[in-house]
Formats: sequence, structure tokens, C-alpha cells
Amino acid sequence: MERNERAHSVLGESLGGRGARGVASWLIGVVVVLCVVIGVPATAQSTSGTSLVVDPIEPRIDAIAGSMLVVPVRVVGDTSGVKTLQARLDDGRKVESLLRCISVRLDRGAGATWLPPAATWTVDTKPASDGEGREGIGATWVLVMQLPADAAGQNVWVGNSKLPLNWLPAPSALVRSNDRFGWPAPMQAAKLTPELRALLAPEAESPVRRWRHRLLTTGLDPRREAEQRLTLGLSEFPDPILEALARQSEGRWSVAIAWLWRDRPELAQRLAWRVACVVDFGEGHVAPAWPIDQADLDALVSDLVDPDLSTDGRIARAETWLKSQEPMVAWLADDGGQSSPDPDDESLTNTVSSVMIANMTDRGVTVAAGPPGAKPELMAIDPLRVTALAAVIPGTSRVKDEQNEAGGSLVLSSGSWGVSLSPLADRVPVRPPGRKFGGLRADLTIRSWRSPSSVESASTLPETRAVLARGSPVSGGDDSWFLMVECRRVSLADDPSKDRVEVWIGPREHPRLVVQLAAIGEATLIQAERPDEMRSIAERVRFVKEESRWAAFVPIDDAFIEPESLLRIGLVRVDARGVRGSWPRAMLPWQVEPSRVLFSLREWGGLSGR
Repeated sequence: MERNERAHSVLGESLGGRGARGVASWLIGVVVVLCVVIGVPATAQSTSGTSLVVDPIEPRIDAIAGSMLVVPVRVVGDTSGVKTLQARLDDGRKVESLLRCISVRLDRGAGATWLPPAATWTVDTKPASDGEGREGIGATWVLVMQLPADAAGQNVWVGNSKLPLNWLPAPSALVRSNDRFGWPAPMQAAKLTPELRALLAPEAESPVRRWRHRLLTTGLDPRREAEQRLTLGLSEFPDPILEALARQSEGRWSVAIAWLWRDRPELAQRLAWRVACVVDFGEGHVAPAWPIDQADLDALVSDLVDPDLSTDGRIARAETWLKSQEPMVAWLADDGGQSSPDPDDESLTNTVSSVMIANMTDRGVTVAAGPPGAKPELMAIDPLRVTALAAVIPGTSRVKDEQNEAGGSLVLSSGSWGVSLSPLADRVPVRPPGRKFGGLRADLTIRSWRSPSSVESASTLPETRAVLARGSPVSGGDDSWFLMVECRRVSLADDPSKDRVEVWIGPREHPRLVVQLAAIGEATLIQAERPDEMRSIAERVRFVKEESRWAAFVPIDDAFIEPESLLRIGLVRVDARGVRGSWPRAMLPWQVEPSRVLFSLREWGGLSGR
């Protein structure tokens, strides 16, 4: 039992850091979950005569007659050689009950994706290994039984244990009843762009998450499901137990939404939009922005099909859940990418940072934005869309003494929702012997985007550092500004031709130079304000290549330096594994241009910086 408990814990981590209860209900896909008081063991006799203690994980079984039942359990005893257990219905009919182990493995070396990866799911009579004798990252035992279409009674018996059932109607039966049942409309086909389909792929490939993919594409309407199985060939899992797992969660959500639709169609639609929320991030990028607390979703759907909950109670539960959701997400997309005139001194400029606000509700809202203590600016935020806000903080024409010194802050609020974003970049002085910076941040995922406190450790990214200085990077060269970028290699076995860094110099959206540095010692001009004049920059880049690291020295010409001796820099690295990181801020997966930090060069030894 200790090994089974540990497997549940590891599986929880692989599915997003959930507790054991949330993991169990999500793993089951939750049309069917075991129903026995937790902690009361069920002694079952296998067909081979071996006694096992089967301890159910969840406190209720929601079952659909005629379906395959998949139930997560804790097992105590020797499972070797045990493939089936005795089970029977209340009417005495015997049902073959299979004991199987579902193992889940993730590729720890893969880069971050917007949605959690689907992982590799296998079903066997024992936990799977990774090929080296070790168990998979997560495994759980399940009981599997095919329920007759005419099954009746309130119980299934496994050995001497009574497992109470809560019968749910088949979604197809609700369609035939034509009693005000309905389902939300699926996403418009025009919005299912190739990019969005690619982002949604992990949902379709995971048996415990496919319900949300179906909700988006078919509304979980069994009529649309049947039609699309014929016309589009909706994917199914080759293993029948994994397919049953997927259909269980889909059926449970179908019934929950249909029952809510019967009583409050508008509420059912709003709930469906929120649990499968997709937001327009602009420039043709549409991406999932739905809730990530799976345990909370499991509790919601469990309550919505609770036989003890009245119609009014079901409506109240849905409304309470919707009110508990954060209506918006706000984040700093750029620190110092642009400037605006300083109202107190026309010879100076203030830094302009870019703030993004995602409205995840189906209604427009008004947001107040401004520095603490100042009169806020009011702006309208459209529903299900990301709106950009140019944040100008007075006084940012000053120079910070230290790069990590807190800058100005911006307060955003709308009703009970509010957030403070800080720091917004001031100017970073460059003094002898040079300004060091770096430390990449992995691309944002839906989890790190919605919950910044859950940001994964950047330790999986190879060390990438830079120094901005003045001098001669090569012996006998001219005294001038240069940028040195130093990169640790991921592994000696990796292909160095795939390891590359992009250096972005100049204002955001209008860079003066973008040059790509490759670990093999090649520099390529990607973009330039005046490409004919700057083509020689790539030719003048110098490389140092060692076994464990490589470095490049990029000349900084006067053409890159803005008035007031200012220089804006951002970095993007794709290492030899194909994993991307950026500095100074994490980027969205579809984002191309990094944030910038504004450096002030005039502090170098009292020189003008030029």
C-alpha cells in the first residue's frame, strides 16, 4: 500500500501538483468513481484464489448503465498473477472485474508547452517501468467492469464489499427525451486555427482531459459527437480501458451541463465558456485560458451530478463557482521597450512598459490603472480578449543604482479584483568594469501565466549570461561598446548547430538590430533598421568555443544607441534541445520579440556614453 500511495503522489505532481483526492478523481475521468467510505477495506477474492484488500479512493460511484466502469483503488496484497476479481450486481448477475494498473510517464527533458503535456499512458497488470527497471512516474490500480445495459439496483459487490452506485442517464438518452435538455454551442470552426489546434492537442491526447477538448469542439452534445465521428474521425484511444476512462469524464460533464441547461440555459452556457475558456491574445493568437485547479473542477462536476442536491442547490453551486473565479489576468509583457516625453523636463523621456490584461469573462469590464496615490486611468476591457496597456510611470527618467532595485509600480483594479505589478523598469547604469545581466526565464505555460507564484524553477535552462561594457574584446582592437553573451552547453551529446541566441537591440516593435548567434560560431543578421549599413555587424562578431561553454562578442555601434545615451537590450535563447528561454521576462509560446531593459551608458567613467 505504501508503494501505491507514493505512486498517487507522484502522479499528482505529473498532473499539476494536485492532492491525492484531486488526482484520484481526475485520473478516473469522473463519470465513475468508487463509492465506499474511505478507509473501510474491501476484501476481494480473485479468480485464482488470492486474497487482496481493495480500498476505494473516492466516496461515490457515478455510473452509466451499459458503460465500462473504471474505478481507482488502493490495493494491499500480492497482485502478481491476479488479473480478475469476482463482482456481482444486486440482482445476482456476475460481472467480470479486471484488476489493472494505469501508468503515466512524462518526458522530463521536454520543453514547456502552454498546456501540460498529455504524457504516455499504459495499461497493464503491473506498474510500467521506464526501460531501466524503474517504475513510471505515476501509477494507480483500477477495477474495470462492463456494466450491462439493463443493470439495476443500487450496488456492485466486489468480494464482501458493497459499492453503492449513483446511476446517471446516458447523454444520448437525454437527447431522445427532448425535455429541455441542451448543450452549449462548440467553438466556431473559423477560430480553430492550426495554431490553436496544436495548442489543444495535449487535451485530446490525455484520457482524463479529453472532455474539455470535446466541450470546445462539440459542446459535448452526443448528436455532434456522432456526426463528427463519421465526418471528422474523432480520435479514440487504442486501449479500450483508456477510451472508457475518457468517455467517463465526458459523460459526467455532459450530464452535469445538460441538467443545468434544463433549468438555466444561460447559466449552463456561461459555465461551459468558463471551464473551457479560450482567449484572443491578439495578432491572430487564440489560446486556452481556463481554470487550472483540477481538484476544484472535479469537486464542481461531482456536486452538479450529486443526487442529494436539489435543482436550486445545483444552480446555486454553479453560480457560486463562477463568482469564485478570477475574472482577469494581468502581467508585465515588457519592461522598458519604449519611451515617452517627460512632462516635467522636455529634454528627458520616461520609460514606457507594456502591461497586458486578459478578460476571461464573457462580459466587458472597466479597469482602473495608475501608480499608487495617483488618479487612475479608466479603460474598457473587452470580453475573452487580451488588451494592451502602455504604462508610463512619472520619474522613470532617473537611473537606478542597482539592477534589482524596485522601480515604480502600477495598480490595476476592477470591482473586487485588483493586482499590483512591480517593478517597472528604470534606467540601469553601466559602469566599469561592465554591467552583468542574464538568467533566462522559460516560456510561460498556462499555469505560470495564471499563477505566477507557481512558476517552475529555471534550473532546467542552461546558464546564459551577458556583460555590456566598453573596451576592446580582441587584442589591438578599437575602444568601443560591446556585448558579450556567454552560454553553458546543455550536453556534449547535443547538436551545437541548434543552440542559438538572438540579441534584440532597440525599441520594442521597432528594433534597430536583431542578430542571431549560433554555438557553431556563426552570426546571422535577422533584422536591422538599416540592413545595408549594419550587415557588417554579423561579420565582426567574435566567438570563443570551449567544451562546456561558448561565447560571442557583439559590437555595439553608435547607430544602436538612442538619445540620452540609452541602449535597449533583450535576449532569446533556444538551446540544443529546442527549449526556449528569454531575458528579462518570460515570453508566451507564440511570442517572437522579447522584453527590453533600458541601459544608461553615460555613467561609464563620466563619459557621455558615445
